[in-house]
Amino acid sequence: TTAITGYVASLLQQYSTDPKKFWKAKDAAIYLVMALTIRSKSLVKGATETNDLVNIVDFFNQHIAPEIAAPKGGSHPVVRADALKFL
Repeated sequence: TTAITGYVASLLQQYSTDPKKFWKAKDAAIYLVMALTIRSKSLVKGATETNDLVNIVDFFNQHIAPEIAAPKGGSHPVVRADALKFL
């Protein structure tokens, strides 16, 4: 968990330098966080159990909510679609 968390932080830092150029870094970071966090899921309910070592609420507030709240065209469509998976 620690190694992946460091890598996710690195990807998010890269994205913050130039979001239009490095949108794939945020896409990868979101995917890794989801893979690391979700311990069990169902088709109807979505994630039903999460990893306690990952603070998903902080991640959502810092990196997902701004993508959802961004005006149309303010976020890359793939990153915005990734963000919608959290809802």
